[in-house]
Amino acid sequence: MNYLLEKYIRIVLLEKFSRGVGMSLVDQIMAAAQKSGIDVSHVKCFGPKSKTGEHCRVFLNSNPKEITDAEFSRMARAIYVAAFGGRPSVQNIGKTNSNTFDTYQVTGVKKGNIVNFVFSGGLSSGQRGGGYSYEGDVKNLLAAVGAAVTEEETVDTTVSDVFVETKSGTKIGIEVKGAGAKFGQPTLQYNYETLKFIPSPNSRSVENANLVVNILNASTVVHEWLLRIKKAWDAIHPDKPMEILGTQIQSVDWDKIIKGGVSQSGPPVIMPIKDIVHYYKKKEAHYIQIQGKGLYSFNNVLELKGATSFAAAAKSLNAFIKPEILKSGGNKVFRASISLSYANLPNSKLDLANPAHAKIFARALKSS
Repeated sequence: MNYLLEKYIRIVLLEKFSRGVGMSLVDQIMAAAQKSGIDVSHVKCFGPKSKTGEHCRVFLNSNPKEITDAEFSRMARAIYVAAFGGRPSVQNIGKTNSNTFDTYQVTGVKKGNIVNFVFSGGLSSGQRGGGYSYEGDVKNLLAAVGAAVTEEETVDTTVSDVFVETKSGTKIGIEVKGAGAKFGQPTLQYNYETLKFIPSPNSRSVENANLVVNILNASTVVHEWLLRIKKAWDAIHPDKPMEILGTQIQSVDWDKIIKGGVSQSGPPVIMPIKDIVHYYKKKEAHYIQIQGKGLYSFNNVLELKGATSFAAAAKSLNAFIKPEILKSGGNKVFRASISLSYANLPNSKLDLANPAHAKIFARALKSS
């Protein structure tokens, strides 16, 4: 976890924890985990699913497959004691609340209250890759200052990374980018008969892929690289010449193609900043938080003072689409990586990594 965010989350949650006021069950469990030295990405509590008490899922910043049953039991007991006190008993009751992970049922001896803990991997330990840990940090910080962070039961790239709710129930989307992160990476195909790019049927966001496809189809700089791939493939498989570049290249074939002098990446194609803004608006993103830079707006619906317009801040920068052959499982996939060199992006006047600014954002939600 980012050190600044971790420090702030500890301060805010433990301050609320020590006062014992304004604490939701999620806050209590998160604060108890922090106090117990357990590295947690975030917590979700679902309420009693049966007569057996509350059900809370604890997302760890570590691989749950590397943790023993005894350690899970210890963590469950430690969190419960830190949150509620007493001398509880712990029982592993199997996959009662999850198809993958065991449930650790903790029962308070005196108070009799029951909490069922399910420990699973957090954002930095397998859900969407290590590059997404900053997203978990931002969620935790917003929750710590009282923002209503909604939990989307999907990792679909057609929508924003984080959603929060206003007092009236309106959802506000926040895109989150760690330092150096891509600004999108849709999966594409290339038709050698029509010489056109097309969205892959497996693309997780065809609408966003179409925007990138249109830019690539208006350029001619990538075609030579694509034709070299086809030529190298056809030499290996003369019985089935390549008609569409998609996901059919296996690693063993790609190794031969690379050795033949074909590069992994094609030449970059300029993508106008206005198209990046359009790309994220289609993902229902109102704001974008960039690590080390701050919070920018695509559509400043909360009328936040200091949330710099992304289009205005990035107007002098260049964005690029870089076609690449990347590994996905056993095969290679054709993807278009959108990058923006934002080292020279002017810092926004508002930054969710700043505790005071995060509180301003939370207050704006509560007054809208």
